[in-house]
Amino acid sequence: MKIVGGVLVVLLFCVAGELMAQRSNVGIKGGLNVSELSSEIVNVAQNYHAGLYVKYDVSKKWTLQTEGLYSLRSAEYDQSTITIREMQFPVLAKYHIAKPIYIQGGFQAEVPLDKAYNEDVSKSLQKHMTSSCMVGAGFSLPSGFDLSFRYLQPIQSSQFSDRQFQISVGFDIY
Repeated sequence: MKIVGGVLVVLLFCVAGELMAQRSNVGIKGGLNVSELSSEIVNVAQNYHAGLYVKYDVSKKWTLQTEGLYSLRSAEYDQSTITIREMQFPVLAKYHIAKPIYIQGGFQAEVPLDKAYNEDVSKSLQKHMTSSCMVGAGFSLPSGFDLSFRYLQPIQSSQFSDRQFQISVGFDIY
């Protein structure tokens, strides 16, 4: 699975290089994960995502965006904390309703990196790539600042794949 994650990261940067000469931007982003694995956040410092994105303006109204994000999620389970570290690779289409407001939708692949967890539940944790579909909204300013809100719904269900909300702040660096 680490090989698949590495291939996806390399592919992300190859596509980024190809689009540089066109109507595209590269940026950094980070934010907070709020999941329904637990009804409360264990610790904000242990529920975040950060990474890079590449976006391509197809037209004045449509933008395609792909991202490579490191994500850390923690939750209480059976009086102990479960921590899931993964790489997330979303592919999104954004429709700009009226500048600067947009809606977005797409799919995301999630590749687990490693897990720190309670040994009693280790057999229940997923050890393979999963995927989610997502919808959201946000706004982006001409200066490159971007604020987005997303809802992720797992496509495959398992005991520890959960619905998730992400709030992100991004900024175009190129």
